[in-house]
Amino acid sequence: MAPHNATGTGTHLGQYSGEEGQFTLLGFTSATTGTFQDSFVFVAANGDRLAIDYGAATPGTFTVIPNSDGTVVVQFVATFTPDPAASPGRFAKVTGGSFLMIATTEPFVLQPNEQGYTVPFSYTWVGEGTIAFSTGKT
Repeated sequence: MAPHNATGTGTHLGQYSGEEGQFTLLGFTSATTGTFQDSFVFVAANGDRLAIDYGAATPGTFTVIPNSDGTVVVQFVATFTPDPAASPGRFAKVTGGSFLMIATTEPFVLQPNEQGYTVPFSYTWVGEGTIAFSTGKT
């Protein structure tokens, strides 16, 4: 497991920061591909929190892409699903939905240390999908 964070702008979130992100590498499926899963919490500018799980139903996948200069770029693909029970405020009314996340790292040297971790690296990501909210009507 390894922690991660993010900042950006999202629909229904506006400016957000991300915290409590955990990344669990499940394993390699080849020399350059593998699977992962875990959770993340988006925190909106007003403090509302949207907790999500990724790779819960189907693990996310990653691909290591070597560059000619000895660095690599890694692309991560996963389905994010909301966790309403862990999402107070306006996100407590989430009833479902999901979005596909594609994250791409900056180039970095893939040299794990004794504990198996690489140097920290930056990434950018995009996502598309929907989140369903309860209207409160029956």
